[in-house]
Amino acid sequence: MVIWADPAKSDLRAIHDVIASDSKYYAKKVVQDIMDRTIKKRYAASLFLMILAPVVIFPSHAGAYIDPNTGGYVFQILFPVLSAIAGMFLFFRNTIKQLFGRLFSKFHKK
Repeated sequence: MVIWADPAKSDLRAIHDVIASDSKYYAKKVVQDIMDRTIKKRYAASLFLMILAPVVIFPSHAGAYIDPNTGGYVFQILFPVLSAIAGMFLFFRNTIKQLFGRLFSKFHKK
């Protein structure tokens, strides 16, 4: 549960009032988005701590051995893959920009 401090509540009301002077619908939407994102971030942080705490508190010793050359093998696999992805992104950069531009322009029109 997120507990809003009084200054934060007054700031949120001020944001609502400024936007409401143009559109009450968007004022309500913006305030709701801010509150939803705050709750999601708080939930994500709690979930991360719940997952991390047992790993830190109850460490298990696997007794496994990783060969030092394994890093080189992983690098030989990942480097070409990441290079290909970066190359594809650079090659299709303008197409990707246009696609997202069209998607976001449709989103803002609604």
